[in-house]
Amino acid sequence: MTNVERLHAAASAWQQGARTEALASLMALWREWKSIGLGDRITRLTEVAATGRAPIRPASSKSAAQLWREVAAQNDPLDLPRLLEPIPTAITSLQRERAEVLAAMPAHPLLTRAVLEWWKKPERRVEAMTPWLIELARAAADPVMAEPLQALMPAHLAATRRVGRANAKAAIQLALEARAWTAPVEDEGEVAALAALDALVGRQKAASAGSYLPALFAKVYAAPKDDALRALLADELVAQGDARGEFVSLQLMRGDAKPSAAEKKLLSQWRDTWLGRLGPCFRKGVEFKRGFPVHGAYEKGGDPSWPEWSTFESFDFTPALLGGADVLESPHLTSLESVVGLGGSMLQARERFEGVFGLEATTWHTLGFLAEERLVPAMGALLTARRFPNVRTLVLSPPVWGSVSDGVLLAAMRSAWFSRVKHLDVAVQGAQGVVAAASQPFESLVLRGAHGAGRAELRDGVLSLDLEAISSRAPEVLLLALEHLPATSYGRVTLSLPRGTRAGTVLSSSTWRKVDLGPLLERLKRLSVPVESPWS
Repeated sequence: MTNVERLHAAASAWQQGARTEALASLMALWREWKSIGLGDRITRLTEVAATGRAPIRPASSKSAAQLWREVAAQNDPLDLPRLLEPIPTAITSLQRERAEVLAAMPAHPLLTRAVLEWWKKPERRVEAMTPWLIELARAAADPVMAEPLQALMPAHLAATRRVGRANAKAAIQLALEARAWTAPVEDEGEVAALAALDALVGRQKAASAGSYLPALFAKVYAAPKDDALRALLADELVAQGDARGEFVSLQLMRGDAKPSAAEKKLLSQWRDTWLGRLGPCFRKGVEFKRGFPVHGAYEKGGDPSWPEWSTFESFDFTPALLGGADVLESPHLTSLESVVGLGGSMLQARERFEGVFGLEATTWHTLGFLAEERLVPAMGALLTARRFPNVRTLVLSPPVWGSVSDGVLLAAMRSAWFSRVKHLDVAVQGAQGVVAAASQPFESLVLRGAHGAGRAELRDGVLSLDLEAISSRAPEVLLLALEHLPATSYGRVTLSLPRGTRAGTVLSSSTWRKVDLGPLLERLKRLSVPVESPWS
């Protein structure tokens, strides 16, 4: 068969779905006929055929290095894209190991083009594996490398910049040898047959952009806890030139570590675009995790039918202007674990919390309301085991406007459901709220004074009294906490104060307010437990 006949046969096999066979046929032709055009088409077709193969990332108990070795051992050409992807960012020892494995593989145009790409970008830091890359390039004798090598490494200085001092001479020798790697001249029939392969790639890209990408998003929304699906989506987005692909990959790889500068930059630039139609619902306070929004300070709008809600794990409804309860009716909120800031603004929009009253068997572990008076009548009917069977943390936050009402806490405590609460975080107005909160043992208890009048936190036997954020009145909540919480419930007291505060003097929280610490200090002296303070 002529080259043209073999190209047409491979194209026909590809169209019929036999992609592996088509690529094998093209590779056999390329080993005999080192056409640069054919090598380019094989590279693109390999990347297309490999679409959908999961990136090599840690899963279960296996490390990324172990997974890479297992995939490489299968010696499947369609695995080359995902074998190459992690190499530039790997540690030196892994780079060397992987380059040696690649050099032992059968020659492939994708390998030689990857090597050229690495050498063109010194910031990739692949000098450590250059000896094996040179061996790989020499074995392939791919004409595509001849001209670039002359430009990259014509002299010792240029070669040193690309591959390091230790490898410069070997790289120059490779460039000299590459002069003999001449590409065959393609006749008109061969050019036309190669163009037919381009059409196959174009159709595949169009199909991928038109249907595969939306289908992947749909799969992520249907299974928001599946990171493998997100990794597949990231790879497809990268292939389409979408910056979100890099962002998803960065967040998946870092896990719970701090975000990198690159990740922060991408989020700052693309946040509103990635939120899409959810954007108007959140003016601020949106947090992304694993490439998708997980927390938001909800303000307004949104349709419960949107599948994008599925990735959210927590909502803060404090800034909600009107409504919002209907969003909680969304069947897509399968990941939701925490909802706080439910307030009277929703009652203004609807006579009742229809959205919340209609809930049954939520998966939430944290529930929170604004401590405002108009919510008191609703608490008893809202707090039921049928509606919130898994909630163990109750949060009552200060309202945006108006005064804190202890009545919300008292109404919640009168419900039978309240016995399930193990962690209480509550803003209180005075003695009634503090006494009520102190009347039952909690695994953790946080008492916040109204309008920033200090904070008392009891957790793991340590009572922490925080005065650092005082914005107004004397810290009554702390004095009340010390009076009504039995000293036997904590084994140590820690006291946090602003810098520069002197023992036994007044605390200046601003240039126009002063808070007398005398009563608090006297009470601390009478405690029979150790006290840690700036003066300890």
